[in-house]
Amino acid sequence: MESPVLRTVEETPQGLTAAQVTARVGLPLSTVRSQLDALVAEGVLVKARASGGLPHRPAWRYRALTPARANLYSVLLRALLEQVAGDRAATVGAGRRWGRAMAARGGLLPVLDMLGFSPEPRSGDRIDLHTCPYLDLVHRYPDGMCGLHAGIIQGVLGDEDGVVLEPFAAPGACVVHLPS
Repeated sequence: MESPVLRTVEETPQGLTAAQVTARVGLPLSTVRSQLDALVAEGVLVKARASGGLPHRPAWRYRALTPARANLYSVLLRALLEQVAGDRAATVGAGRRWGRAMAARGGLLPVLDMLGFSPEPRSGDRIDLHTCPYLDLVHRYPDGMCGLHAGIIQGVLGDEDGVVLEPFAAPGACVVHLPS
């Protein structure tokens, strides 16, 4: 039997906070948080900081990964990052190749959205990425994962060299600085 917590999160593509899930399923907040954390540990959900929340206790937004996306993409990324661990040039290069291939699907914002980053343009040369669906890999391979994503952005933009990706540089977001 599927968990009502999981079903509720799966029905909301933009994700939900624990308080929002609690309001929808009618379970105690502590029960919902426990179930959400278990689903994140299983790789079924991802969590990222949501805007708002109390000072020193930010809200978390939980999003569901489809089985194909959660399993295949994570396995592929983990294998790639294990192979090129510590070689930032290799991860950026792989990301660039991937980004060039993805550029055919649309511009930078649609690609970032398709990958699950919830991009928000802040100015002509800045984009905030509010969701990182790959936090488990970022914690395990921070330089590799962020290098891969910087490379994807560079590839989508036609191998633009001036792209800078600052992990967790804004409250609840990574920041992409684009060349002027």
